Amino acid sequence: MQQLCEYCGREFSYYGRQRTKKYCSRACYIAQLRQHWPLPETLQRLYWDEKLSLKQMERVLGIDDVSIFTAMVHYNISRRSAGDGLRLGFQQGRIKANRRRGENHPNWGGGKQKMSGGYIGILQPDHPRAGKKGYVREHILVWEAAHNTTLPQGWVVHHLNGVVDDNRAENLVALPNTRHKNVLAAKAKRIRDLEAKVKLLTTTVQRNQGVFNGFV
Repeated sequence: MQQLCEYCGREFSYYGRQRTKKYCSRACYIAQLRQHWPLPETLQRLYWDEKLSLKQMERVLGIDDVSIFTAMVHYNISRRSAGDGLRLGFQQGRIKANRRRGENHPNWGGGKQKMSGGYIGILQPDHPRAGKKGYVREHILVWEAAHNTTLPQGWVVHHLNGVVDDNRAENLVALPNTRHKNVLAAKAKRIRDLEAKVKLLTTTVQRNQGVFNGFV
């Protein structure tokens, strides 16, 4: 299908069922977003000086928290750790204090836990994709760190080998949700089989190397 980019005006082609694709590239998408971003000095002041959360900044600026988070990443504005975010939330009364919550809970796992479906969750309550308990799926964080950008709206991070707790950066790829649904399970199985063969060959080589060294 043919479409005109709403930012640069260039005609581009795209495939699939998307009816609202407006930009020819992520660069144009980010450039369009930047037109509505606050100045980095404003973000720095609200987040660090006034100690607002992303949700509070959303209400002040009239911009959704995902865009605010994307702008902070783009401007290299540092963000609070998960622990600092929780402590600040307790101090401001945004989070109800619970003596058996977080580090004081008997099942505290250091801010890391297994989630439904076998995914690994990392405690980052300030992240726009955090759930009700403040956990974000680790593979999203790994992909964002590897690419120094936020995961676009409507996109998901796919595990190439189908193993949902194998969150190595090289095992992750981001895709629009419509394309992700078409990723074949056979592809994931093929990658798992190849990885198993590589592991077996590596073990065999190491074993043979040990035998060889015994004769030297």
